[in-house]
Amino acid sequence: MEWQKAGFKDRLRGFEEAVGLSVARFPAPAGTSDNLRAVCVAPEYAFAGVDDGNPVPAEPASLAEMLLLMNTMERLSRENPGLLLIPGSFLYTSDTGSVQNRSVGYFNGESIIYVGKRHGVGEVDDNGNKQFVAGNGGANVVLSGVSISLQICRDATQHSDLNRGDIQVIVGQGVGNAAVVGAAPEHARIIADPGNSEVIGYNNTTVTTHSGLRQRDIIDISFYEISY
Repeated sequence: MEWQKAGFKDRLRGFEEAVGLSVARFPAPAGTSDNLRAVCVAPEYAFAGVDDGNPVPAEPASLAEMLLLMNTMERLSRENPGLLLIPGSFLYTSDTGSVQNRSVGYFNGESIIYVGKRHGVGEVDDNGNKQFVAGNGGANVVLSGVSISLQICRDATQHSDLNRGDIQVIVGQGVGNAAVVGAAPEHARIIADPGNSEVIGYNNTTVTTHSGLRQRDIIDISFYEISY
């Protein structure tokens, strides 16, 4: 499947396929509980339209598509307990034309972390038809005693009071570890970016990559085993 040319429903099927492939390679231990055991994450704009194969300017999702994404991810996370699913980001536009870049994490059948990008890059075109609306810039959640933060691309390169936690997850398009503020290794870091994917472990918290679906330039859905 060519991700940049695929429709919204095809992308959902692609993400579900990646989760299935990854789970098959990393089955849950016998008698496992619903404690956190892995993260499956896609990059920024994974569920936004693209123009001629380029991720920006990206096309916003409709309300129906956004609800379909949420319902599908809740189902997938319910069917795969212990997995934190972060399907990259999507753009949502209101009736007034304002646009927000959002990322949501799902765990054991529920949406448990919500992020709206604060520092916009490429969300709107140059003709002024849409207005970017800043979000919260990042959020933090504790799962099974592990603190996980989530940010979108440029937000991770700006100074912030956000508690990055034990594991910092960044979904991006063109962001690398060198640009991330606070790059000192005080936590594990996952950068889900098709051009700059990086995994950095720290102390007793480690992440091991089990790639589920990889496509050059546009998409890289990867599966990370969490050990702590």
